[in-house]
Amino acid sequence: GFVVVLHSLSIALSASSQDAPHTPDDATVLLAHLDGDGSAANPGGPPMRVRGEVAYTPGRFGKALSLKRDGSVLFIYRAPTLMPRERSWTIECWIKPTRKPTARMAILGVFGNMGRRINIQLDGRRLLGLVAVDEKHRVQAASGNLGDALFDGQWHHIAMVLDRERNGELRLYLDGMRVNEGAVYQPLPFFIDDGINFTLGAGMPWTGKSGFQGLIDELRITAGVPDAFAAPADAAEPPGAFARPIHPAAAAAADAPESQKPLSFSPGGTVIATKCSLPSSRIVAISSSDISLFNRYFPALSLPS
Repeated sequence: GFVVVLHSLSIALSASSQDAPHTPDDATVLLAHLDGDGSAANPGGPPMRVRGEVAYTPGRFGKALSLKRDGSVLFIYRAPTLMPRERSWTIECWIKPTRKPTARMAILGVFGNMGRRINIQLDGRRLLGLVAVDEKHRVQAASGNLGDALFDGQWHHIAMVLDRERNGELRLYLDGMRVNEGAVYQPLPFFIDDGINFTLGAGMPWTGKSGFQGLIDELRITAGVPDAFAAPADAAEPPGAFARPIHPAAAAAADAPESQKPLSFSPGGTVIATKCSLPSSRIVAISSSDISLFNRYFPALSLPS
């Protein structure tokens, strides 16, 4: 037990004692230093632009994005790399709130069609993380009351991990220490055709006035789980893989009784599509764009457009 405690402490220190800006590697999806502009630092990173009257002030490293909860945000345009699909994902940044604890103070978010959402926010003295693959399959991790730990005028490192090696376990970290209460899992893949739009400083582009107030620095999204956020060796075994609806047309797949026409999966977790998997006579209220996307991923089903 003593060895495990020391190992956990060393991991926490490695996450919270970062002494230089990150450098991109092969697993980097997005890296933004926020040193006076809103551009990505990794080659091939998505385009980004500032909306509103943001400022850049001394940050954790160099400069940081300063937001006043007045509608100003950093908008990150959609790109093919900005989609978790079935990959593990880690979203992390440094924050320094300058407002007293407030309900629903979003740090970063995305809102896609059919209820697809990724969100990290402060809610009073709690840290929340949400991954919703559609309107019916929403998973939220939440910390307990963190007291004034985040509101002491100092820089703090936060991270949200979606760990596919543990059946989509969703974990939250503050200064390298896991803080979410209980274990929650999002085993379903997250699909949007050409990536998703992120908003730094709000949950959605049009909700900046209910967004974050303070400083944000060194935003990084990684396709994988960095060592600093790996589950400990003695972590409880996650539940077995869940039966999953076909995605991205989750609303259509949910209408087919699983006991009557169960889905089949390859060893890698990919849907094996067959003509009987989804009777087209029962499909209702699907847009032409969703049908086009569905047919691209599952041509064997050939849904009528």
